[in-house]
Amino acid sequence: MKPLAELTCYELLNVEQWASAKEIQRAYHVGLATYGPDSIAAHNVVVEEERTRMRQQLYLAYRTLMDSGSRARYDHSLSHDNESAPKTTEFVEAKPKTRIKGPRSFRGPNLKRHREALGISLERISSETKIKASHFEAIEAEDIEALPGPFFLRGFLKAYASCLGLDPDEVVKGFLESIS
Repeated sequence: MKPLAELTCYELLNVEQWASAKEIQRAYHVGLATYGPDSIAAHNVVVEEERTRMRQQLYLAYRTLMDSGSRARYDHSLSHDNESAPKTTEFVEAKPKTRIKGPRSFRGPNLKRHREALGISLERISSETKIKASHFEAIEAEDIEALPGPFFLRGFLKAYASCLGLDPDEVVKGFLESIS
């Protein structure tokens, strides 16, 4: 078996190169379930640090393959079959067009659990969005006093949701309803 760093996005998700978006999404969810924090399957076999790294790699592969432009560039790089072909971790520039299934309710703690299950840090979201991590901490903690005003809160929630592959409008609506 190849080391994790040498797997292609397709090998990581265990799908063929011609897999449909639905097949990729299904494979991604199976991978998350397999390596999730509550997974019995990997609990005694893989340490938590490795499971977190695997979830991060799965997420990057998913993002790469779900965006048609990113996937085309990736496929092109693989077709050259050379040592300089990009690895999974190099493809993070595209946001998925197909939203992944998220938590049932968009309360702060549920959003936090979803983010952690994906293996995404608040620092990474902060870096991508240019919004202070403390704002996202307040959202996850539902710290009403620390939350920004309604206009900014909506924007922060949308940015947060996009980074997690969730529908921004659903997250805003659900979160605001939960704290009202």
